[in-house]
Amino acid sequence: MSNYSTYTTDYPQHIAPSSFTIFSTALTTSTTTQSLKRLVSSRGGQRFGLKFNYAPMTKEEFLPLWAFLVKQSGQFGTFTVAMPNQECRGSLSTQANEVLQVNANTTGGNTITIKNFNTSQSNVVKVGDYVKFGSSSKLYIVTDDVNSDGSGLGTLSLYPNIIGTVSENTQVYFEPVMNVGLTEDNLQADIPSDMTYNFNVEFIERT
Repeated sequence: MSNYSTYTTDYPQHIAPSSFTIFSTALTTSTTTQSLKRLVSSRGGQRFGLKFNYAPMTKEEFLPLWAFLVKQSGQFGTFTVAMPNQECRGSLSTQANEVLQVNANTTGGNTITIKNFNTSQSNVVKVGDYVKFGSSSKLYIVTDDVNSDGSGLGTLSLYPNIIGTVSENTQVYFEPVMNVGLTEDNLQADIPSDMTYNFNVEFIERT
């Protein structure tokens, strides 16, 4: 099996998972009254996660993964991992010699305007694309298609809401790369008599 991503990550990419699960965890509070009316509110937190399932591996394939993960000391370590097959679907059509940047200081909320797209282009960003801002480790997902206007601006609708303030001119990265840690302290691989290595591992976003 070949590697699964062209993005730079800490996590070893010499072998692809045979299947994977993407999940999103949101924090809510829900209660039911005596009249059976449901009362629900959002607590504001959200994290993405991944589970990688590997086909039986050889010793040479398995040991680099195992050594990297053992080195994380269970849930203590943090590292980057790419979400397989989640590359941006938008064109990201950008003006010559420019990079995509935040147009103005933005605090909270679920929209942010990006500059330096080519002017008047359709689908520069597509619903479901993932985005990060500058050095922030939080990953967001775009919830609507985006077209650029006559000035090269495009406004993204995002989930979850923006954490803190994103400053004007912050560079924007449309990369499905997460900052993660292990969800458990224990790691386990099944090794039958034929000496193949059967293994899966789960990650949770860390910000």
